[in-house]
Amino acid sequence: MNLPERLCPLCLKNDSLPILSLTPEDVVSLNVGYELKRFRDALQGYENQLIYSQCSCGMIYCKFRWPDTILSQVYEQTIDHAMSVRKIFRLERRLYLIRQWENVLRIFAIHGKEYVEGLRVLDFGCGWGDSLDVYRGPGVETFGFELDRLKIEGALKRGNRILQTQEELEALEPVDVFILNAVIEHVQEGQDLMRLAYNKLKPGGVLVLSTMDFRPTFIRKNINNSALGKPLLSQHFNPVEHVNIYDYFTVQRTLEIFGFKSFASWNVMQWAALPVPYLRNSRLWIRALNQIENLLAHLFQNKERAITVYALKKK
Repeated sequence: MNLPERLCPLCLKNDSLPILSLTPEDVVSLNVGYELKRFRDALQGYENQLIYSQCSCGMIYCKFRWPDTILSQVYEQTIDHAMSVRKIFRLERRLYLIRQWENVLRIFAIHGKEYVEGLRVLDFGCGWGDSLDVYRGPGVETFGFELDRLKIEGALKRGNRILQTQEELEALEPVDVFILNAVIEHVQEGQDLMRLAYNKLKPGGVLVLSTMDFRPTFIRKNINNSALGKPLLSQHFNPVEHVNIYDYFTVQRTLEIFGFKSFASWNVMQWAALPVPYLRNSRLWIRALNQIENLLAHLFQNKERAITVYALKKK
């Protein structure tokens, strides 16, 4: 028996074809914190649904809709939470969040804002709340939204404000910054999430969206490896946790569909800050770098990548 099917999260079509089938052993071999028996038990007999399909629009996703009972077992009982919380103390992680916040502030500066006073930030799917630890400060009001009980407890212990219900989320007044750090690939109702981000942002507000960036050549490598019985090349191939597989182009199209204007990626913001300081806050310079990145995105397609995009809600 098959699970109900999802429509494509990008175009809402139902014409996708299977491209990559996995076994529980494949998923566990890629994820160090997984234990095979627990994962098998969590799947409740739906092991044959570990399949990625590709829509005619190019979007890759798991077309089967996992019930909440399976998802809660995987996220709460299969994943090693001790390993998960340990990651927030990595220097690389902390530096990434600091630079991410710096990029957000630079975007506001480029658009004429002089003070942080009154800034409101919502991190949707904030996890352990380490991003809120970085964003929080004088003049900045931060909120997180999370459903995992252990992660909520960890975030609250460090003084963060965490929304825990849909009612609390709906009651929250509009914010200036909406953060989606490694969230959209996990969400089966991706279109609902993007509408929420649009509705919760003030006009001209900044959306920060980070996810995997798996280009076509990299996908083909993994399909070939699977056919030859070789290991896949990324732990992110997990159709239960990562139900949507994005790349540079499907991220850009998602933003456009839901009323956002892509301002710059992480790479562009970092490039703009380095070579010529007097241009670092120039919109023209950033537009030029965006064109360069778009060209590079067409040329380099064979590695596992991640992408962070800063987009503005259209006024």
